[in-house]
This record gives sequence, structure tokens and C-alpha cells, in this order.
Amino acid sequence: MSKAMIRPTILLFGATALSGLPMASLAEDNVMVAFNPEPLYTFGPYWEDIHLDEYAFYFYPDAISDDGTAVIGRGEDDDEGYTYTYYLDTITGIVKLFPSVELAEESANAISADGSVVVGRMDGYAARWVVGETITVDKIFGEDYSSEAKHVSLDGSAVAGEIRDGLNGNRRVVHWDTENGLTHVDEGAMWGLNEQKVASISRDGTTIIGTANGDGLSDTAYRWTAETGMVDLRAGSSWAVGGNCCTTSRARAVSEDGRAVVGEAYDGNNVVRAFYWHADDGIMLDIASTSVDNWASENAIRNGWPVNSTATDISADGSTVIGYANAAERAFRWTEASGLVNLVRTDFDDGTTADWGALYTNAYAVSADGSVVVGEAYSETDGLNQAFRWDESSGLVNLATGSDFANTSSTAEFVSGDGSVIVGTVDSVYDPVSDVENELVFIYKNASSGGVMLDAANTQTSIVGSALAQGSFVSAVSAGLSNSVQTELEIDRNTRRDLVTRMAAMDDGSSTAKMPTAFRISAAQSSDDNAPTVKVGSVSAAVELSDELVVGGFVGLGRDGTSPSGFGFSGYMTTFGGFVRGKSFGLSGLTWKASFATNGGAVAIARDNSLTGTEAATGTSDLRSYAGSFELGYAIEAGEGVVSPYLRLTRTMTTLDGYVEQADSFPVTFAENNQYATIATLGVNSKYEISAQNTIRYGLGVDFDLTRNADNIVGSSEMPGMISFSVAAPEVVNKSRIAFTTGLTHTFQNGSSISFDLGVQKNAYANSNTATGAIGYTMQF
Repeated sequence: MSKAMIRPTILLFGATALSGLPMASLAEDNVMVAFNPEPLYTFGPYWEDIHLDEYAFYFYPDAISDDGTAVIGRGEDDDEGYTYTYYLDTITGIVKLFPSVELAEESANAISADGSVVVGRMDGYAARWVVGETITVDKIFGEDYSSEAKHVSLDGSAVAGEIRDGLNGNRRVVHWDTENGLTHVDEGAMWGLNEQKVASISRDGTTIIGTANGDGLSDTAYRWTAETGMVDLRAGSSWAVGGNCCTTSRARAVSEDGRAVVGEAYDGNNVVRAFYWHADDGIMLDIASTSVDNWASENAIRNGWPVNSTATDISADGSTVIGYANAAERAFRWTEASGLVNLVRTDFDDGTTADWGALYTNAYAVSADGSVVVGEAYSETDGLNQAFRWDESSGLVNLATGSDFANTSSTAEFVSGDGSVIVGTVDSVYDPVSDVENELVFIYKNASSGGVMLDAANTQTSIVGSALAQGSFVSAVSAGLSNSVQTELEIDRNTRRDLVTRMAAMDDGSSTAKMPTAFRISAAQSSDDNAPTVKVGSVSAAVELSDELVVGGFVGLGRDGTSPSGFGFSGYMTTFGGFVRGKSFGLSGLTWKASFATNGGAVAIARDNSLTGTEAATGTSDLRSYAGSFELGYAIEAGEGVVSPYLRLTRTMTTLDGYVEQADSFPVTFAENNQYATIATLGVNSKYEISAQNTIRYGLGVDFDLTRNADNIVGSSEMPGMISFSVAAPEVVNKSRIAFTTGLTHTFQNGSSISFDLGVQKNAYANSNTATGAIGYTMQF
């Protein structure tokens, strides 16, 4: 696989983040998406062993920026036994390695929304990397004690992390920002010098939440801001007084502005209760006890198990909480207005298995305004967990219904801020190439038509394939026009009148002088394994202005055959051009020719759904190509024939207009694409009269690329990881190319003739040949 294909394809493993989508709600961490530590395979469906330029190791992504432009993670080199920390620019495909080598000395933990800031650990100390042309590093907590930066704010200016103190080695939480520097969050006697942990930082960077223990306290949920200091979230609560040996409460998620916190706490009966805390009143509210006890499963009731509940995520605006009750196996959604809502199916008319979602559900993420919840629901009939989307009007919707993954377990893990796009994983998908089953990433866009679960990797692969097909088609049209511009029609000297005779006829007025003229109709077809078959019909005409000067032109209509790439002219390709040929009087001497040509038309683009879990898409655009050529040669008489060596310069310019695909879920917008080439051709043409009526022709030439410039195929979509992308145009495989032509002309007694031509030319973009055959009928006047 070429680098041109590898570079865009590396975007695929970013598909588990909702990059570029507004206010993405991320499970447990409102700043970054934490990937599964196992690699996310994509090519077929793996991307396990991609060698990006000089970097030859397995990539394990850990987090992606909100806008999808950057991924951080680890890379393992099995040969050398090293583990690297890397930063990947998903648009350019450029990989940057962090300064040190061993993962034990370095880790990248979180990334800002625009990918410009990464935080983590280097050489045993908390580090903040600023990414530009190079990666610069600041050890932001100093080097007094071992430390690590864990989380970063939306804009990268604020960091939450932990320092190991010098007395007993316990972790202490700290806040750092670009304006105030380092701040210890544990100032105050009640927390003592015991263990503290950071769970998250608010997206605005003002608030840290986590757990800590102090004098007589087990792990206890806290919230910190510079104004309030470290606050025990149980303060003022009458119920959150119990706990097991090690924990009283945990804070798990925080709203965007840091004012709302959710998690779980133990009550006096040692039962875990989901809580909601808001800075407006400072009260830890038990949001589950009045409802979840009624949800207990038969198994829980029989065994006397308490119905524990946990709040796992909160909407960005702080209005909505989601979580689950574990002994009841029920997902829930809570708002102050609605209270606790049990997220199970009550409607069985959507074609899914009857018991799907009726008993067991889990919620994992919520949209920014809290209106959409995603997770998984279980079917007792077939033993599958399948991804769901919930909103108040639709209820629980099985995302796998009608997709290629309807009979496979799946989980919805992340949802975009507006609730329209969901990503997650599909379990146990068989790959025939490797003969193993693997976990895939899926993506789903809610639409008026209902949406469908798509394989994220395959969908991105199909988008990249469509982009490459676009570039290849533009290249093929450009190459075809560089041949069309050489179209020429010769005046047969056996039918020409002598100039002196014509001038004499004009002088005595006995006849009307006519300039020698030729007219030809022809049909041609070209074929190449790497390009569609093209059929062209054309009409040409030429007039001899003098024995040394001929002018002419042509017009034509063409159709391309079925293209394996799904990219081709939707109707007729139009082509026209003209030429001026100058030559010395007689058969030998200096010759020259200037010519131009243009072709183009409406094109149709079809992105197929042949890959598992992809959608079909179509688009239309307009393409126009221009070429100009100048040739200098010398004709030499050789027996019954003429040999003409020549040198030619050709310039081509091809433009494909931008277009927008039509697709159910993820249409792609492509920008205008341009390709330019300047080609020098050194060759020789010859013709020989093998009889009074038959002439055979030969041509041999070698094309040399002097310059060739091609825009990257640039586009944008709502596809996570492909919010914007740039795919390199096809690389030129053969910068010098040989071409051979041969033909036979048979002249009839009335001066008309029929010609047959064959040609073979090396393809610039592939190790294949383009074969062309043509037939034409010419009349001389």
C-alpha cells in the first residue's frame, strides 16, 4: 500500500471520538476521549502493522482532540522492544515522537480541543507539550517531587495533576494554569497529608473533582476551585454518612462550567446512591433512593441484594445526569423536573427481538443538553448486548436494526454535543483475511430516515477511496487530453492544386480558386486496466492556406465505459481543438506546429457500499481540461517516405469543480481539484508509400515530465476523524513514458481515404499501458 493511501487511512482509529462536533459529551472525562488500551484495528478490519514513513511500530491510540485533528498514544516496536509516545496530525499524516523513548519515562494523558496542547509525564515529572512545527516541553509542576499531569482544559491553558509528596509518598492534587502557575488544592487542615486523586477538570479549567482522604476520612468526593478551596461534597448532607472500609463517596463527572458534580456515595445502610451536587446550594442530593429500590431484579430480591446506583456522566449544561442501578441492571436519566427515568423499552414494534431492552440496560454518555442518552441493552433471547439511543420522543432505539451488525453485540459509548452522532464498538466481527474475530468501531448518525449503524473504519476507507478515485480520474482525463491536442489532419498533396495555377485562374477570371481542404470523420476507443474505457467520435477539417501553412480543427463527443472506481462522465464528454502547421516548401525541411485542445463535461461520482457497514453515496460535478502544445521538427525524405524527428512541449491544466455528495448519514464535501503538467516529448514520425494507394505510418516518442503539480484532494464531513482531510493525489509512477503508434492509409481513386491506427502508451500513474484503436474516413476537396 502506498503512502498516499496510508496517510489518510490512519484517521480511522480516531473514530471513537466525536471530533469537531459541538460540545461532545465524553464518558467520565469531559476533556478527552479515553480509548480502550487495546489497539483499535481497522484494515479489514485491521490497521495493526502500519509503517508510517520511517516509524515502524504498532499504534495504540489513547486520546483524540475534540476537532479530530490530532491523536496521542503509544507505539510499540516489537523488534527493538521499545515503547514510544507519539502525536499524530490526522490531516497531514505526520507523526511526531515525544522527546524521550521509554514509556516508563513518559506518557501523554490528555489533549486540548484543538490538539495544540498535550499533558502527561516526562522523566518522572508532570509535563505540558505545546505542539507546533516542533514539540516544546515545560515541566509545569517543577522537579521537587515525582508528578504527573492528568487532565487539561478545553483550551489547554489549565491542567489538573498529582504530586507525590516528600513525606510519605502520597499523591497530592494540584492545579496549574498559564496565568497563576502551580496551586496546591489541599490547603486546609481537614484533609491532612493523606492520599488525593484527581478524577477530572471542567472544560473551562476552573474546577477539579476527585477523591481524597484525610483525618478520619475514607476516600471522599471533593470539588476544588480557587475561590472555594477543597470542599467535601457531603457537607450539609444528612444521608451520605456511611461507607465501606475505604470509601464514603466518589466524584465521577463535572459540568462544563464546573458548578455541577455527579458520582455516588454510601448511605447509612452501606447502600451506594447516585448523587447530584450543585454549587448553588452545596447540597449532595440523593437522586436514586426513591426509585431504584422498585427496580430490583428477581435475582436481587431473592438474594437480598441492595440496589446500588451510580451516576456516571452529566450533560455539559449540568441539567441532566445518567447512570445505572447495578442490582436492577437498569440505566437511568435524571433531571430535576422529571426525576429518575428508567431507560427500558416499553414498545416492541420496531422489529427488534421482543425482549431487547426490556430488562437490562446501561447508559454511558449524554448529549450536551441532556436530551439524548446512549448505551447498550440486552436481549435474553439471543444473548446480545446492542447499542441504543434514547430520547424522550423515540424512547429506546436499537441502533443495530437494519445494519450489517444486526446479529452482533454492540455498545454505544460516545454521543456528539447535539445528540446526532454516536460512536461505539461492535464485538466479534469475523475477518476472513486474518481468520480471527475482532472488535470494530461503529458510527451512527440520527436522521429523519432513521439512520443506520456504519463501520467507522470502512466508511472512512470508502471516503478515502472516493477521493483517490477523483484524483485518478482527473489525472486520466489530463493524460488523455495531452494526446488529443496532437490531433491533426493532413492535406494530401496528390489532390492539391499548384499555387501558381490557382493564382493564374484568379487572374483571368475563368474559374474560382479553391483552397485545398480535407474533412474527416473518425471513431476511436482507448482501454487501460487502470482507467475506464473511452469511446470518442470526432469530425476534423483542415485548410491549406499556402504550401507552407495548414490550419485545422476538430470537435468530438466521447463516452467512458463503466469505471471500477465509480467515477466517470455522466453524459457525453465534449472535446474540441485546433492547430496550425507550418513547413518548408516540398517534402523536406523545417516543420512546426502549434495546437490547443479542451475537453470536459458533467461527471458522476458513486461511492459504493461494498465494504461491510458502509453507505452508498453519489455526487455530480463538472470537469474541464485544457492543453496547449508547440512542436518543432525536421522532415527528411527517405526513399519512398518521409522521416520527421521532432521535439514537443505540452502544457495541460485540468480542473474538477467542488461538489457535495448525497448520502444518508455522512455526505462529504469535496473542494475544487486542479492538476497541471508540463511534458517534453522527443520522437520521430515516419510514413512510407508501400503502393500507389497505400501508405504505412509509424511513430515513436518518449514523454518526459518537466513539471507536474497536483492539488491534494481536500474535503470535509461530519465523520469523526474526517472533519477535514487531505488526500495526496496519485503519485506519478513513470516520469518518462514511451509511446508507439502505427497506421495504414488506403487512398481511393476519387482522392478520399480510409485510415486505421493503433497506439500503445505507458501510463504515467500505473505500470500499465493504454491501448488505442481508431478508424477514420477522409475526403479531400
